[in-house]
Amino acid sequence: MKRVHHRPVPHIGQRGFSLLEVGIGLAATAVVGLLLWGVLPRQQALQDESRQQRVMTDVESAMLGFAQRQFRLPCPASDLQGREDCAAGATRGRLPWRDLGLGSETAVLQYGVGASSLLQPSASYVPNLPPAPSGYSAAGYSPITLVNGLDLCQTLRGQVASAGGALIDGAPFAWAVAHPGGNGQFDGANASGFDVPGKPQSVTPLYDDSVTAQSGAELAARLGCVQRLAEAQGRVRAAYASYDMYRLTDEFWQFRVYAHRVRETNVKFAAANLAFAVVDIANAVAGQITGAAITAAAGAGSGSSLVATGKLVVPIAVAVGAAGAAGYSLATAIIAEQKAEAQRLAAEQELTAAGSRYLVSYTQAVAADQKGLRP
Repeated sequence: MKRVHHRPVPHIGQRGFSLLEVGIGLAATAVVGLLLWGVLPRQQALQDESRQQRVMTDVESAMLGFAQRQFRLPCPASDLQGREDCAAGATRGRLPWRDLGLGSETAVLQYGVGASSLLQPSASYVPNLPPAPSGYSAAGYSPITLVNGLDLCQTLRGQVASAGGALIDGAPFAWAVAHPGGNGQFDGANASGFDVPGKPQSVTPLYDDSVTAQSGAELAARLGCVQRLAEAQGRVRAAYASYDMYRLTDEFWQFRVYAHRVRETNVKFAAANLAFAVVDIANAVAGQITGAAITAAAGAGSGSSLVATGKLVVPIAVAVGAAGAAGYSLATAIIAEQKAEAQRLAAEQELTAAGSRYLVSYTQAVAADQKGLRP
């Protein structure tokens, strides 16, 4: 009896993967896994870096606001509580985040200033004002004790000019803040000071810090120091110009006062000369009367008496002429005195106007100093 062998009929659609296909699939999966293994940490690092940058931006804004309000930079904190510790006298420590109005996530930041002079407000800017004009009153104002944002600007100018204080990579700075990064520790120069801001985090395998800092010139520019100091100094110069004009006007007025007094004296002298001339006329008339009487007694109608009478008339004529000249001199002196009086009054009015302009300029100079960095 024969056995019949039946071949299995393959079913369409039930074919499996070959070893080659499985190998390719595993290789692709491995490649994708390797890519993800390298991308995900980098993506996390980018997110951390972006988060740190936002924190640094908030710190920068808070520092600017503090300087505008307090006319100085905040003192470093000695712990993580976020309060200034000015008594310690340190220029490097933790960020005083509470006093800056920041969140507790910034407590880990390291903070430092380039010079201790930036931590204590002092009257660094003292305007060289002219003497106060009469009628001016500013209760409590003293340029040598007033402290505001202009004094901070002047301190920053001094730091920039001297290039003194602490340095970052050889350059002076006003303030600096360092973030420890994801590993929670300060790397590189941040371990004892501050590294260069913007240093790539990939420069070393372990470096993931972020640093932001401002130089004295940068902070001064953000505060608007150049414009405000220029405005204040311009007001001082304007006040001095008004003061000089007031002094010149005062000297001119005094000259006019003196000239008027001279003209008044001339009138008095002219009046006295006229009085003397009138007395001379009276004396001449009296002398003529006396001489006529004597002549009449000696012999009336004689030729000699007529000659004598003619001689007596001459002094009267001379006296009358002198009186006329004295009257003309008096009239001329009166006219000159009136003109001098008008000139004195005009000079006095100009002096009053110059004094008013000086008072306004001086008041504006004081107001610019008191204004400081306020809008």
